[in-house]
This record gives sequence, structure tokens and C-alpha cells, in this order.
Amino acid sequence: TLLESFEIIQRLLHPVMPFITEEIWQSFPHEGPSIMTQPFPTEKAEWANAKAKQAFAEAEQAFSLLQSSINTVRTARALLNVSPAQTPWVYGRSIRDKDIAPLTALKPYIESLLRSDLETSTIILPPRTLELPCGHFYTIGPQVPIDLDLNQVIKNVQKHIGEKETEVERLQGRLASPEFREKAGSSVIQDSEDRRAKIQDELDLLKITEQQLTSMTS
Repeated sequence: TLLESFEIIQRLLHPVMPFITEEIWQSFPHEGPSIMTQPFPTEKAEWANAKAKQAFAEAEQAFSLLQSSINTVRTARALLNVSPAQTPWVYGRSIRDKDIAPLTALKPYIESLLRSDLETSTIILPPRTLELPCGHFYTIGPQVPIDLDLNQVIKNVQKHIGEKETEVERLQGRLASPEFREKAGSSVIQDSEDRRAKIQDELDLLKITEQQLTSMTS
């Protein structure tokens, strides 16, 4: 399961990251008083069969969706400058007729990490709810507090958009430079391309957020 995979990762990392893995391990369901008393993971023969590989692939997809959901909501809260207490409900939906079950299965983890209740069965979202992409088939977002100054929030989002656009243009210019490509190693070029893609994703999310916030003011 996702939890089992995550717990194994914590035990693998514990020798080099003892304090943070102990803290994370204690915050999830576990056996024993400390991660220090747990055995170091070893490979199991049954992990090599096709069924196990399929399970690992599904766990990887689930973890990716969990990570995307958490990052998306935390980014939205940071832009709104609100705390979990101000956004006690988070709403998730499927798009393209995708089954909502994978997102619903992550409900306990999302609620624990975001300190909010997750609703995934709502067909019509409550007013002033952000609907931001997480993964290819789902959206998630908090409800914007009624007492929030939307115009000020939009100005803040637009400021971030300008900064991201400048950074994307800078990286595109660097990558388009023959001199840079000639002198830089392949790893440096790949790092720059990865960073450009990451910032472009952040920029796209900011623009979607701006569009939805603007629609709330009309």
C-alpha cells in the first residue's frame, strides 16, 4: 500500500536523515516506539513478479497525486495568505470523466497533511472555491474566505506572475544561446531545462488562480 511504501522509504532514509524521518514516522500509523528499533528494509523475492510491479506503479501514481494535491493547496493558501484554520474545507473533483476513487483513497493523508477536511463527492462546488489542477485528471482547492480582499490578492498573484515570466524568459534565452550550450555540460543544460519546465508549471497555476479569483469579483 501507499502507507507501507512510505514507511519503507522512511526506514531507508533514516541512517542519513535520522531526525526528520523519526518525526515523520511518528506522525503516521506505525508499530514500535521509534523508527530506530525497526529493521532496515531488504528486498523481497515477491517484489520481482508482475503483480508486485503493477502494485508499485500504482503506489507511485498515488504518491504523485498526493504530492501534487498537497503542493497545490499549500500554494493556493500562500497566495491567499490564509491559514488552514481559515480554509477548513478543501474540495477535489475529477475531470474528463475520471474515477474519483484514487483521490478519495488519499483522503486521510490529505486531511492530515493539510489539516483540513477533504470533500470529493460534491458535484457543484460552493461559491468562491478555487479549482486548481493536480495531476492530469483532478482538481483541488480551498474555499476562499468571504472576508478576504480579492483585489489585493489578485495584485499579489499578478506580481508573482510577472516574476515567473521574467524567470522563464531568462532561462529560455540561456537555453537558446549557442555559447551556453557549447560551454555548459549536458547535466547543466538538463538542469536548466528542468527548472524552466518547473517554473512554467508554477506560472500556469498562477494564471489559472488569477483567472478564477478575477471571476469571483464580478
